[in-house]
Amino acid sequence: MAFQMPDRGGGPTGPRIRVGRPSRRVRTLLMTLGVLAVLGMAFTMFAGFWTDWLWYRSVNYSSVFTTTLWTKIGLFFVFGLLMALAVGFNIWLAHRLRPPLSAMSMEQQNLDRYRMGIAPYKKWLLFGITALVGLIAGASASGQWRTWLMWVNGVPFGQKDPQFKLDVSFYAFDLPWYRFLLGFGFAAAILSVIAAALTHYLYGGLRVTSPGARATAAATGHLSVLIGVFVALKAVAYWLDRYGLAVKSSDFRATDNWTGLRYVDANAYLPAKTILFCIAVICALLFFATIWRRTWQLPVIGFGLMVLSAILIGGLYPAIVQKFQVQPNEQAKEAPYVEKNLEATRKAYGIDGTKVTDYSGTSKTEDKTTLRDDVPSTASIRIMDPNIVSPTFQQLQQIRNYYAFPTNLDVDRYAKDGKDQDTVIGLRELNLAGIPKKNWINNHFRYTHGYGVVAAEGTSADAQGRPNFTESDLPSEGDLGTYEQRVYYGEKTTTYSIVGGPQKEIDYSDDNGEKTTSYKGDSGVNLSNPVNRAAYAVAFGEPQILYSGAIGDGSRILYNRTPKERVEAVAPWLTIDGDAYPAVVDGRIQWIVDAYTTTNGYPYSSRTTLGDTTADSLTATNDNRAVVAQQNQVNYIRNSVKATVDAYTGKVKLYQWDTKDPVLKTWMKAFPDTVEPKTDISKSLMDHLRYPQDLFKVQRELLTRYHVKDATTFLSGSEVWQVPDDPTNRSGSAVPPYYLSMKMPDQKEQAFSLTTTFTPNGRDNLSAFMAVDAEADTSDYGKIRILKLPTNTTVNGPKQVQSQFNSQEDIAESIRLLRGGDSEVEYGNLLTVPLDGGLLYVEPVYVRGGGLKYPLLRKVLVTYGGQTAFENTLDEALNKVFGADGPTTEPPDEGGDTTQPPPKSDNPTVQQALQDAQKAFDEGQEALKKNDWEAYGKAQKDLEDALQRAEDAQSEASRSGGSGGGESKPGGKPSSSPSGSPSPKPSS
Repeated sequence: MAFQMPDRGGGPTGPRIRVGRPSRRVRTLLMTLGVLAVLGMAFTMFAGFWTDWLWYRSVNYSSVFTTTLWTKIGLFFVFGLLMALAVGFNIWLAHRLRPPLSAMSMEQQNLDRYRMGIAPYKKWLLFGITALVGLIAGASASGQWRTWLMWVNGVPFGQKDPQFKLDVSFYAFDLPWYRFLLGFGFAAAILSVIAAALTHYLYGGLRVTSPGARATAAATGHLSVLIGVFVALKAVAYWLDRYGLAVKSSDFRATDNWTGLRYVDANAYLPAKTILFCIAVICALLFFATIWRRTWQLPVIGFGLMVLSAILIGGLYPAIVQKFQVQPNEQAKEAPYVEKNLEATRKAYGIDGTKVTDYSGTSKTEDKTTLRDDVPSTASIRIMDPNIVSPTFQQLQQIRNYYAFPTNLDVDRYAKDGKDQDTVIGLRELNLAGIPKKNWINNHFRYTHGYGVVAAEGTSADAQGRPNFTESDLPSEGDLGTYEQRVYYGEKTTTYSIVGGPQKEIDYSDDNGEKTTSYKGDSGVNLSNPVNRAAYAVAFGEPQILYSGAIGDGSRILYNRTPKERVEAVAPWLTIDGDAYPAVVDGRIQWIVDAYTTTNGYPYSSRTTLGDTTADSLTATNDNRAVVAQQNQVNYIRNSVKATVDAYTGKVKLYQWDTKDPVLKTWMKAFPDTVEPKTDISKSLMDHLRYPQDLFKVQRELLTRYHVKDATTFLSGSEVWQVPDDPTNRSGSAVPPYYLSMKMPDQKEQAFSLTTTFTPNGRDNLSAFMAVDAEADTSDYGKIRILKLPTNTTVNGPKQVQSQFNSQEDIAESIRLLRGGDSEVEYGNLLTVPLDGGLLYVEPVYVRGGGLKYPLLRKVLVTYGGQTAFENTLDEALNKVFGADGPTTEPPDEGGDTTQPPPKSDNPTVQQALQDAQKAFDEGQEALKKNDWEAYGKAQKDLEDALQRAEDAQSEASRSGGSGGGESKPGGKPSSSPSGSPSPKPSS
């Protein structure tokens, strides 16, 4: 029956107005603009792709680019095509199964106008819908390239989970891929059901208000099969959920990321999942049977039963088990599962070999003077804090404003006189903010690189409190010998430079003026090709790259220049440590970058959030110290790769460090020939490798709970620790770990170590001290030692020690004097050193005074066994604390003024010397307030001379049997400077 649709223009009737067509010129112009727009968009996309390819080729990691690209393309087309076929086929099938036209109800008459409207465009509409869902599905699937590569290249762990006895690789590599396939299947089934239902409705296969049957037999069969597929996938999901219990996280005993089966999982959820799997299979079969039965009665009943079972068996039953079986006797019920979690977590984070030793926290030696000589052999105490002295390096060694040092310097070891020495080191990097005149040529052609290493002894300062530089000046000279000093790649080098062409670069400046150079390396991408120049002009949004005369033969563009950025780009499967550090190796500056392999699928191992566990007071103030994580939540981590980046050429090398790590082996299969064997690491490079900070921070966070090995103690929560806040600042963030050459009680000699402290949860006293051997070329590398203090006695923790420093009247008064004028006191790293059963705390104190824009070491705080000293030098402070020969400080009278007159003496010579010292001290303070550094230096020299005369006179009086006054010990210096505070270190 023919049916004529009325005109539905919707507008008023009347005379038609003829609208003239655009002229040929206008049409040509519009067409030209359209073509140019399309070409512009195409070239923009091409520029991004082409520049990426050129960059990977320039660093000799083109295989990483191609492997990643082809994997993404393959996943995009395979899963995009599958989704398009699934949805398109079901739309086509629903259309083919449409019922013949018959007398139509009002509902069908309304739908018919839509049927007629789309009739001429049915094929195009089908193509558009399938293309859209295919593109979305393909784009989503391409993001799973890591999951695919891990599944197809997975290497066995050689360890089985305790519940299902499957290799850990099943959970780490296989299960994530199966879950992706399952999610894709659910999406395809749901979209197919929706598309088929709409098509059936549009063409009369489904009816909502029409009389008679609500669905045709064909529509019923079609939709039943699709719903059956969905329910079958749900059955598979229930089955995989059984294994998912081994890597499921839950809240348990104040542990947010507890992972693995507990009693309720093994005895309620696991059987429930099995039962629900069986019910879902039956329900799916009932839906498939609808093809022949032509009724939804049984499948609907089956589906309702499945939903009810999911509520009762999957939800209510486990809650009953938890309430009435577990909670009344939780410790006994959960203990076997806690033991599995303890074992797995300790293995997954590499803390299973941790050696925990009881430590008294107090020295048993009565005569503490005998311990004074043990300090140098126990630790090389670093009084140069790399996180404080960067402004000092900047002020004294910047030389030119267009150079700068990082906010946080680094600690490394360098040999001096045949002995390793802790060294504070930094590179003089390019600082574009300090360029005299900013323009495109200066920013990108003339000022292109930093210059030289600056290093200082970590354990000493000069007479003015400045670093004792072992490598300094411009060009740098010192103990490091001859090396390539130009720094084209560094932490502060974040913009591109164009080098090697006709435009000369500023090398460095000295008294004879500016020196120029031209880059000789083979790094970067050659710009002699006009296509390359055009591509970079578009990619960087800088048209001058295309036509500038400063670019010519030999010009190369350098970008992606920070060490972490380069390593992350060539190894996108690695998590990058937050602290890259420089070292001079074989005549070149090498950035050393630690990298990790991680997974979130280690059964029974509790998860941790890398961004949280690696945060401390340094990352709170410096974003460049943050970890670069591929997965933020992980439950397995290994420092499997050590990487280097040449500061001149930018060449990246990846070295296999953990030769047993199955995750690294998997990635090495996926990206062959990208990681070099461990045996290729040279001896000179090995000398500078160290234990990475971010791994240590992750491990120490886990060890706050997982230092215990028995389930009973873990469940009681009686030995939960915490990482204390940094007491030297008000950031409220965790104290950072410190590198320090020291000797633990069971070690025969010092080892370069990474250290930290623990306090009991919610309290400030010390509960444990932790150190890991950080020397890469030793057999004990990576060995974690914990000294556990007794719980029945109280030993001061870092915060309490800092409070003790600040609360002692004589020290508080001295700090007040140091803050005189507009001076600012800065506390350095509070170091903890185990010594003879006790704990030695050392903290350098810096003053940034007057017009001085950089901190100088002025005092050293030391405490041990209840004795505290605040002296000019570390040796003086140690001498006082241990009662050895040296200066002592008499405490002020209780409740009295801390500013004391010169000590009285029966010896006129001593008395006169002390009066002279008082006068010199006062003159020095006045000069300090006026920023008169020449006068201050003279006053400090007079002060030193006066104190020396007092010491000589006192010694003479002691030898003659006379009394030298109660303020000095025989053979010692006067106990304090005038005003009751230790005298400042003489400075000029």
